[in-house]
Amino acid sequence: MKRSGFTRRDKRKRRKKQQMDTSGMEFGKPGTRTKPAIMDVEVRKNVRAEVMRRDTSCRFPRESRSFWPCDVMRPREWAHRTDWRRARTAGKPPEERHQTQGSFALCGSHHDAYDEFQIQEEAVDPGRGADGPLRWYTADGEFLGES
Repeated sequence: MKRSGFTRRDKRKRRKKQQMDTSGMEFGKPGTRTKPAIMDVEVRKNVRAEVMRRDTSCRFPRESRSFWPCDVMRPREWAHRTDWRRARTAGKPPEERHQTQGSFALCGSHHDAYDEFQIQEEAVDPGRGADGPLRWYTADGEFLGES
């Protein structure tokens, strides 16, 4: 059986060297992260705090909560609008990826339903996004209300 040119020890050293980064700019495998990780965390933290201040409770419409109640036992969660989810914003700078117009707060049960595409949102004013009112629909397109 042919062996590779690297021993286990060499592989461990190389992996450790890749993970160690004194500048805080990259981590993991080379080429997978090109953005400054520290900057991304700061932007994300600031945007999330602003969204939680703006949305004092779950953004799901109150008139629809009678048949789809909020989960008050779980804390509010940070949700991203469909066009602002990770898969669609990968590779963009943190300031473009994380903005208040692309984020809103939901309770745990509505966040789960949103991630499972059982409910959908649409911005009334596309220019303002989640900073303005949102229209909510079921997966079948039934209108649930506006918040």
